[in-house]
Amino acid sequence: KNPVTSSLEIKPPAGMTQDQWDEAVKKSGEKQCASIDEKRDYKLLGGDRGVDSGNCHCVTRQIIQGAGGKVPQSYDPPGANPGLHKK
Repeated sequence: KNPVTSSLEIKPPAGMTQDQWDEAVKKSGEKQCASIDEKRDYKLLGGDRGVDSGNCHCVTRQIIQGAGGKVPQSYDPPGANPGLHKK
């Protein structure tokens, strides 16, 4: 049986080239990792939206927003997605 997966290419925000966007996403991810003093508690339903607890959707959203982008509201991957669109 094939696993249920989904992906979405998020285009660079207006005024950014693809190279700038790629670098911004990379730096935002590095900043997320560096800002975590201690391990965040995993919370299936998003916890406190990634401050001290959250899930993979919270981290993904924070990285994209930190780079200047936005996860499209219309993106609804299969399965539960708590934390993906919350701020």
